[in-house]
Amino acid sequence: MSLSVTQPIDPALRRTYRLLFRPFNLLTWLGLTTSVFLSTFYSLAGDLDLLRAFLQPQSTWLSIIHVLLPTWQQNPYLAVLATVVVLLVGLSLVVLVTWVCCRGEFIFLDNVVHRRGAVLAPWQQYHLHANSLLQLRLLIALIAFAFIATAVGVPSLIVYQDLADTANDAVPLPVSLIATGLVFCCIFLVSLADSMATWFVAPLMYLHHVRVWPACHYFIRSILLPHLGSFLLFYLTSFVLLCAGLALLTLLILLSCCTCCCALLLPYVKFAVLLPLFVFFRYYSLCFLAQCGPACDVLRLEAASAEA
Repeated sequence: MSLSVTQPIDPALRRTYRLLFRPFNLLTWLGLTTSVFLSTFYSLAGDLDLLRAFLQPQSTWLSIIHVLLPTWQQNPYLAVLATVVVLLVGLSLVVLVTWVCCRGEFIFLDNVVHRRGAVLAPWQQYHLHANSLLQLRLLIALIAFAFIATAVGVPSLIVYQDLADTANDAVPLPVSLIATGLVFCCIFLVSLADSMATWFVAPLMYLHHVRVWPACHYFIRSILLPHLGSFLLFYLTSFVLLCAGLALLTLLILLSCCTCCCALLLPYVKFAVLLPLFVFFRYYSLCFLAQCGPACDVLRLEAASAEA
């Protein structure tokens, strides 16, 4: 049985309106904004700027090779030590940011299910779930790092001799295109895997109070593989809905004479403005998952909470 990608849209819209606007509560809005801010904490790292630097013809990584090349030739041990330190610091930051994101993910999920804007209570209540989800997301990040390092490192080795012998800074076009294509493919696949971990595996963990690996195994074996086509349509539909939502937001900004543009540059304010989109897509994914049966219906906890 295929899963519908259009049927969950209406209940997701109705739940979004009921949570945010019936009635409107500023404290609930701010609490939900805080949970979204924590769940997307990685956005503060400037990852898009770093990606653009890696993909530019005169890229940052190429400049780093030029800077380190004389040091590597004169004192290779110092270069190795500096590289190890940079990698350890970067790894520590990745673990810290991912840990905060996992905590925020369960806070946001709990708030959406129970229609509230709490932060401290779910932060403490679901710390074991978040620590377990951290393992999966770090594994995804490790695979991505290894793939990107290969995609960037192999072209670097190819042009290494040219950089050492000549003053030509230009990377051969085929090498640059291959590296760019591999990096983009990796980013797409990693983003897809990470979204499945947060949109589908995390709710199963939340509903059944299990760790990430049993939930991940159940999701792949019993949900994803039998409905692979439906999940592909789900992501295509999500992309179309996201474009429609951003277009509507752009129209509202233009109607307000662009007075919101400066405010949107502030991270927290940006999440506060975009909160209806975040809530809608969370409800949309939960309503889509609920079609797989009662064992996947996280929103049934909403009714139980209302009755209590």
